Amino acid sequence: MAAYVHTHETVESMVEAADVAYKNGRCYRGVARSRPDFTGREDLGSWDDIKAKVNQAWPDGLETVEGMIRELGTVSLPRPQSRQRRKRWSEDDGDEVDNDRLRSGQEFWRKSERQVTTGSPTVAIVVNIAALGLVDARDILWRGAAAAVLANFLQEAGYQVEFWAVRYSRDAYQDKSDTFQAVCLKRAGQPLDLATLVNGVSGWFLRTVIYQEMHAETHSQPDEGYGYAKHLSPRDERIDQLVGNATRFVIDGVWDRPAAISTVREIISSLNEKECSR
Repeated sequence: MAAYVHTHETVESMVEAADVAYKNGRCYRGVARSRPDFTGREDLGSWDDIKAKVNQAWPDGLETVEGMIRELGTVSLPRPQSRQRRKRWSEDDGDEVDNDRLRSGQEFWRKSERQVTTGSPTVAIVVNIAALGLVDARDILWRGAAAAVLANFLQEAGYQVEFWAVRYSRDAYQDKSDTFQAVCLKRAGQPLDLATLVNGVSGWFLRTVIYQEMHAETHSQPDEGYGYAKHLSPRDERIDQLVGNATRFVIDGVWDRPAAISTVREIISSLNEKECSR
């Protein structure tokens, strides 16, 4: 099935595309009067108010996800293989001399090397934030919690982590086309901004900004139900286009704490197995 693909390098780019459509009269009906029971947020007003809140920390959501991170952080999980640089000592080659070791008769040349020297250090985490309308907006945040825990573990181990939020839904437009909307929440090398991640994977962002961004498509109008959430495979060619050759993990179908814990454990174990087989 054909799909309209909208890819944004930043949250600001996605909001801008949604805003242009809104100003041109192509509007998601829920933007004009957001329902707290649907979005999971009670303080949303007009479209202008929603746009402003995208760049602000959401206290309730941030508190919820930080609590999830604390919970998941206390669970016994396999640790990822480290890529941090470690000191090596030699008698005849290195980057600098350690005078104390020289005087004591020990190997005195110091060299800094990575523990793992093969393969790409970049890991792309792709979160499928598509959700059926019956899913409680608060449950959508579990996927973001799993992603944040993974980011903490992997960055501590020396990996460069990239985040993408993706909505993949079928029959999303009146011409029966699917929709594939993607926004980068973090590039490899950038620090982890938890507030941006929380907003980007939240139910209220999905059910306001992302739905409104569908109207940026000019070839067809969104269907009345705005599509049906579709499973996202790591092998999907659209994921290839997003993350290139980076090792990728897709977080999908995570709706509660047990699923989040299981996902974190499975992904880290899988990554360790790949490193050990190199």
